[in-house]
Amino acid sequence: MSAATTACWSRRQTRPLDYHALSGLLTRGGTILGTASRGKFSAKVGHGESRALPKELLDGVKAGMDALGLFALVAIGGDGSLSIAQQMFEHGVPVVGIPKTIDNDLEGTLFTFGFDSAVSAATDALDRLHTTAESHNRVMVLEVMGRYAGWIALWSG
Repeated sequence: MSAATTACWSRRQTRPLDYHALSGLLTRGGTILGTASRGKFSAKVGHGESRALPKELLDGVKAGMDALGLFALVAIGGDGSLSIAQQMFEHGVPVVGIPKTIDNDLEGTLFTFGFDSAVSAATDALDRLHTTAESHNRVMVLEVMGRYAGWIALWSG
């Protein structure tokens, strides 16, 4: 690992996630930690296809966790995030993986984090579009997320 990578980790700021830090989080979407990997690095390149993360990056994660005295990485995410977590685990980083995907496409789970919220938002949008379409005598289409699964469309419909 380079000296620059080591110096970067030694400058990291940490903050406890206590009650005050998490207050009001329930109604906000997205990440509060600023740790979203999308755009910075990615292990997913397509359906069922992965890309190996650079060894220097994986070494940096291990060194950073050691420098901060962390025992494990808790990865909460879908395909992309957990693909990254898998590579970190295979590189020797202790990882706890928590599936979170609005697509509800994970085997072994009835419902995943985010699915209920996505269905609720889509159902609300459908209800609003229905009255508008009816008043204008039109047909409207609502596109929802789901990538390779149609659960949001099915449940909200």
